[in-house]
Amino acid sequence: MILLKDAVKAEDVISSFSKLGEALSRNLSKGLESALTDMASIAKVSHRYKVRTGKLYSATQAAVKELKGDLFISDSVAHYGVYVHEGHGTWAPDKFVYKAVLDNEPDLTKALNKSIAQAIREVGLA
Repeated sequence: MILLKDAVKAEDVISSFSKLGEALSRNLSKGLESALTDMASIAKVSHRYKVRTGKLYSATQAAVKELKGDLFISDSVAHYGVYVHEGHGTWAPDKFVYKAVLDNEPDLTKALNKSIAQAIREVGLA
């Protein structure tokens, strides 16, 4: 036999679940943005290229929109970024952005799990 110490009201649970979507969206967006910004910072310092103007450094960016994250090299800031990353002619590829994502995927997973837990706490389901 299970004893419940506190009465659970169905309307409170329903209300919490109705708020969960917005809380998840907000928290996941923050967590994703934070993790991708960290990955961009790591990519900026883990490259092989020689820094001359700093454009490639500035071009390595993270963006989050509608819960979709992107870590990229902006070709409007450094048009040659794709050649450095992918290689071209005699240039060997330096996949520093790709490597930053792969190496830090566990941190991204942790950040998203924390964001989900935070959302659940915010709406009172934990």
